[in-house]
Amino acid sequence: MAVILEDTRQKIGKHDRKRAYFCSIGLEIVRKKLDFGDYMTENGSVSVDTKRDVSELVENVTREHERFSRELRGARDAGLRLVVLVESPFVRDLDGLARSLNPVCLRCQRRRTGMCDPRSDASCGRYRRHPARMSTVARTVGTMARLSGAEFEFVSPAESGPRICELLGISSGGLHGARDDR
Repeated sequence: MAVILEDTRQKIGKHDRKRAYFCSIGLEIVRKKLDFGDYMTENGSVSVDTKRDVSELVENVTREHERFSRELRGARDAGLRLVVLVESPFVRDLDGLARSLNPVCLRCQRRRTGMCDPRSDASCGRYRRHPARMSTVARTVGTMARLSGAEFEFVSPAESGPRICELLGISSGGLHGARDDR
């Protein structure tokens, strides 16, 4: 039976869809503290860091920028190929990310009633300043990828489990060795 390592900091119950997929193809899930990312294989050269949605990516790129940058560079320095897999039903690439609205603005009642335009330079009205513009977030992600060698991919939540296995070189029949598609 092939084994997939899952970082112990992944919250139990928050990744049930991925875990169900892993079990459905006969993978054993072993929880272990991983230095980089959320999923790996034993002695693998690829690590996959998952983001539950675009909001988590925005948080990592803005408020947690220094920590996130250190993690990306650390994986590179450790000789790992790090793929950041962002789950999103709508965003498929950095261009789509740049064209989208910040999830904070999407939930805001002021935007829905026309009292605020998230794409304008006027003050927000709800916050001291506008939430990060997605075009800025996309540029920052591109720069982080270029400087660290990390790769960023966007998949629907249903595609996440199969894509993790593909990146780690695991097929429905077991482990085949990680492919390097760079």
